[in-house]
Amino acid sequence: TRCVSVTGVQTCALPICLGACSGGVRKDLKNDLDNYESFMDDYISFMKDYQADPTDTSLIEQYNELSERYSEEISQIQNWANEDLTDEERAYILEVDARVTEKLEQAGVDD
Repeated sequence: TRCVSVTGVQTCALPICLGACSGGVRKDLKNDLDNYESFMDDYISFMKDYQADPTDTSLIEQYNELSERYSEEISQIQNWANEDLTDEERAYILEVDARVTEKLEQAGVDD
């Protein structure tokens, strides 16, 4: 609650938003998005290895690990779905999405 004295009368108001008011990108959101992008980098690397040699049986274990990580990463991202985001946070989400999409396109991998 913020209070000020206006013409000798104390007036108080509750904050309009919590957490996201300071602007910028919250550390937790940035961390979750950066982890997602790192996961996608690993996925692209895996897909390149698979495209180079689809008979490599060692890729099965990697695929299983990536599947588990994917579930965890998506869960973390979905936790933000109901949050009030700042303009900077929305912009960062779009920035990460654009980078990931570009990497997938360059690698010739469909997401």
